[in-house]
Amino acid sequence: MVIVILGANVTTSAAQSISRWQVPVTDLQSHVLVNPFGGGLNSPQFSSIHLNGDDLSDIYVFDRSGGKSLAFIADTSITSGYRHAPDYENIFPGLHDWVLLRDYNQDSLPDIFTFSSTGVPGIDVYRAERINGQISFVKEVFNNPVKVLGYPTSSGTVTNIYVASTDIPAIDDMDGDGDLDILTFQSDGTKLYYYRNLARENNCRLIRLILSSKTNVGAG
Repeated sequence: MVIVILGANVTTSAAQSISRWQVPVTDLQSHVLVNPFGGGLNSPQFSSIHLNGDDLSDIYVFDRSGGKSLAFIADTSITSGYRHAPDYENIFPGLHDWVLLRDYNQDSLPDIFTFSSTGVPGIDVYRAERINGQISFVKEVFNNPVKVLGYPTSSGTVTNIYVASTDIPAIDDMDGDGDLDILTFQSDGTKLYYYRNLARENNCRLIRLILSSKTNVGAG
């Protein structure tokens, strides 16, 4: 057995830059593999996003197993239609359990909805921004007691929209009024709650000012 080690001397210099090697990988029939390092996906969750600013929709993949973010750029020149683009993956913050990309403020940039990092079973939100052509994400700060996306109760207090770490909510425009609503199971898993977004009715586009009504739409 012969083991070949490829090494390189790395020095620190402000004038140097490090670029990713493009190494072709082939199968046993000498066919070049398009995305050989795209990873084996155990529990993938898919969302669409425009990463490179063209008119083609790209794919963001979050793998619950390991909390890994993967990016695939639409590329019509290859058979698969998508090319693994690891250079875009470092724009996503550290995420875990579940991730959905949805555009809540209608600026044509999908924002991040993900499981809470505060210990409260709920939803964190990261607002997308494009600066000089580069997308970045800024975490929304919720000025309420639970510090996650919440809704007002009948007593006037704000509490969390419950989402278990093992679940994935539905975040879509359920009533067709142009803003995002939420469907999620309650903690016992037998009740499905519909959180209606009243931002449109209140002439508000900022998620931290959303007022939601809560309705039980299913019971076990």
